[in-house]
Amino acid sequence: MSFCLSVFIFFSLPLSLPAEEGLENNPAGSRPSAVMIERNPWLNVPGSDTPRVALYDDGTLVYLKKYDKEHPFYMVKALDRESLKKLRKSVCLTDNFMKLDRYYRLTDITDITGVDIYMSDGKRSKAVSVYGLRQKTPELPAAWLPYEMQYPDKLPDEFLKVYNAMTDIGYQDAGVWIPAYIEILIWPYEHSPAKPLPWPEKWPSPKDPLTRKHGNLYSLYMDGMKLGDLKILFSKLKQNQTVLIDDRRWSVSYRFVFPCESVWNNAFRKKK
Repeated sequence: MSFCLSVFIFFSLPLSLPAEEGLENNPAGSRPSAVMIERNPWLNVPGSDTPRVALYDDGTLVYLKKYDKEHPFYMVKALDRESLKKLRKSVCLTDNFMKLDRYYRLTDITDITGVDIYMSDGKRSKAVSVYGLRQKTPELPAAWLPYEMQYPDKLPDEFLKVYNAMTDIGYQDAGVWIPAYIEILIWPYEHSPAKPLPWPEKWPSPKDPLTRKHGNLYSLYMDGMKLGDLKILFSKLKQNQTVLIDDRRWSVSYRFVFPCESVWNNAFRKKK
């Protein structure tokens, strides 16, 4: 999930690209073994979602606990051998998961959420996407729930089993997770009616050597320890207000950079 501020844009923006592999902060060499992403089509930057759960083969577990307004609140837990073994009884790559198709569509309604799950055992891996799956919420009309849809694809039991297990993950003794890097996403909004908010001089800009350009969209990379400062700036932004960087007005959003996120991003980009 990415967490967007201020401006509501009603035109398509380029898909957010994953962070450069050098920014993924994985010095120990651990690899993702289970990742679940809930896709939100209404993000200001489509495709900039981050995982709800990411489990690594060294026992590192990062999961979304709650939201603080527009901001994410992630937890991290270093699982010991027994805890990891217990979790892997319900969250692991199985032969049944390997047999799943790469894509299922539960509805013909457009612009609703979906779920991606990536699984790996170190030798094999599988990425499966289900469009139209989401938890029941009172905000959604009953007709939007998957079991109400008249579409040929059926949600596989194996996918639902893993999804439910990953949704239930949580530990009382977990700590707050701060990423090594934050990806700040900016795109031009020259005709914003509101006075722009100045961008701090020493913060990343489009001219920064780490910045990546994707069409009109720029990815700026900030040290994760500056998250508090970033939240303060975002708390001052009002609807339709931009930030002023290099004498230009920009809409702004941000997302956390996850260790090894290029692994699952590349897996989901493969052809069905």
